[in-house]
Amino acid sequence: MNETSTFESVEQGDLDGRCRRLELALRDRDELLARLDHDLRNRLGTLSVAADVLEAMPPGSAAAGEAREVIARQARILTARLNEWLPQLDRERLRARP
Repeated sequence: MNETSTFESVEQGDLDGRCRRLELALRDRDELLARLDHDLRNRLGTLSVAADVLEAMPPGSAAAGEAREVIARQARILTARLNEWLPQLDRERLRARP
């Protein structure tokens, strides 16, 4: 094996490794985004129903109070999820750089 072919095989190995790391990073990112999508849609659906109940019920009713509790709880959960996910998204973005 001459110097040129040795250099080319090392270069190709480096490219293969980079491609594999990029593929893994993109797969991890896609999985994270799928989880985000699922959880956000579920939370937003719950918030939407609670807002409809709140609008339909008299202000002092038990149903209106329960709807307010649901909205507050879902808002806390969404805040916690975003605080958990944003650092992961940032790490995935950095990992996916070539």
